[in-house]
Amino acid sequence: MISRSSRYHHSTRYRFAAARLLPCRFRGAVDALNAPSLSDADRLWLTHSFRFGACVADVANALLAMNGEKYHVVGRGEKDDILIDMPKQGFPHRAILSRTVAGVIKVALEASSKKATIYWINGIAAYRIDELINLHWFSLDKRKKMSHQRLYTEYCNYANYKHMANASGDQEMLQSIKIIEKFTPLPKKVDVLRKRTVDTEEEASKRVA
Repeated sequence: MISRSSRYHHSTRYRFAAARLLPCRFRGAVDALNAPSLSDADRLWLTHSFRFGACVADVANALLAMNGEKYHVVGRGEKDDILIDMPKQGFPHRAILSRTVAGVIKVALEASSKKATIYWINGIAAYRIDELINLHWFSLDKRKKMSHQRLYTEYCNYANYKHMANASGDQEMLQSIKIIEKFTPLPKKVDVLRKRTVDTEEEASKRVA
């Protein structure tokens, strides 16, 4: 959604947001969408998305209509298709979808520990596993082993990182903490994971995204 708060020349202000937002809670952020100066703002709905195609948009609109939604989403992504008849058997590959990047990595680590072969949708590089390894070394205060020092700059130490994660409820941070504390030593577990990563879906027993 885009809301325009004024029509004065050279002073038009915009705010961007999803149709429904949870209250801002990270690091004391303020929910600017509830600012009094925006109470009479024009609302323009961002209904077009490149993340899916027309078929997925049709299904989404059918579900949204059941909830009384009047606006229709438009799929601007690649051509897609909908599976109408679900086969009862014969699924050689299964995709496991996670809400967060850390969640994807957790699923992949668990699968690789059971000797599964892993295919990463969009490629393993897109999931920034090295950031988790940095967090691992940060938790052990091994500064020289880290590829960058941003965690020290932002949190000073691992105790502060954990405190911020719990105070904010940030799911990415909380899941990252669980990963480095469960899969130890993490660098060796990641080495195994990389070895069990394959380049094509046909080679994989698990797909993650």
